[in-house]
Amino acid sequence: GGVQVIVGEEISTADGHLIGLFLEEWIPPGLSAEETVQRIRAQGGLVLAPHPYTILCKDSLGAEALERLVPWLDAVEVCNAQDPLPWENTRARRFAERHGLTPYVGADTHVRGYLDACHQLLPTFDGPAEFLDSLRRAELFPGRFSMGYFAVMAGRHAWEHVFGRRLPGFGASAPGGPVELSSLPSGDC
Repeated sequence: GGVQVIVGEEISTADGHLIGLFLEEWIPPGLSAEETVQRIRAQGGLVLAPHPYTILCKDSLGAEALERLVPWLDAVEVCNAQDPLPWENTRARRFAERHGLTPYVGADTHVRGYLDACHQLLPTFDGPAEFLDSLRRAELFPGRFSMGYFAVMAGRHAWEHVFGRRLPGFGASAPGGPVELSSLPSGDC
């Protein structure tokens, strides 16, 4: 239907989150960042660093881990719609520029209906190498979620803290169920 699907995973390493794209096998959480990138590479995958400097996210890599991973990183998220502090994104952009890494942006949404807050449009591609080249030429649309998104997320976190379980209506249990690929727009995105 005109939609390209990339099999990937956001992996919670012992050092923070990493994204592996073009994966064929699941990579378990809890490994060191170095072991994780080696497993991604062994599958011919790409390594992306999401929300690398977000201080409100306990799973950001941070400066020390990022510096260690430079030889393996393909791209760095330079804007995340969930980052409420603009300097975090500025720091990530400067890191990507300093190391010649491909920048990308992401919504990292946990609430249905907010996917378009921060995105990129890129030319069509076939496989990891073409994807990375396409991402280098992408038109980035950085943005931030509205206060409504943050209010919903605060309510969700409060519910989980008080009741010790996920709030019904998020993720696969969201109204309307899982998103069908056929319902997504087609084109060069």
